[in-house]
Amino acid sequence: MAKNSVALGAAYEALVVRYLIANGLAIIATNYRCRFGEIDIIASSPDSLIFIEVKYRTANTFGLPEDYLTAAKQRKLIKAAHHFLCENREYQNQPLRFDVIANKNSEIIWIKNAIDCESSWI
Repeated sequence: MAKNSVALGAAYEALVVRYLIANGLAIIATNYRCRFGEIDIIASSPDSLIFIEVKYRTANTFGLPEDYLTAAKQRKLIKAAHHFLCENREYQNQPLRFDVIANKNSEIIWIKNAIDCESSWI
């Protein structure tokens, strides 16, 4: 990934964090990394712990950003979430949700429950 792309992605993630806070979520972690992968944002709402994948594309030439959440990427996210929960037991009894936040024509699109954790859980 080019240096400009990394900077643009980081700026977009910072924008998304502000958007989530403005929408009532508390940010627990950003760019959580473990041996299974990375979770862009981990947040909580009054009723859920939310693992968020941020997708940013400058153009939709190769498909929409939300289309880039492949089955393999979903498995990595779920394994990374499991790792987070093992390290942070205080969150283990909360309902879980996996969301995707993408840009579409400079608009933030928030796709809640993008991954069905009931059928996908390890």
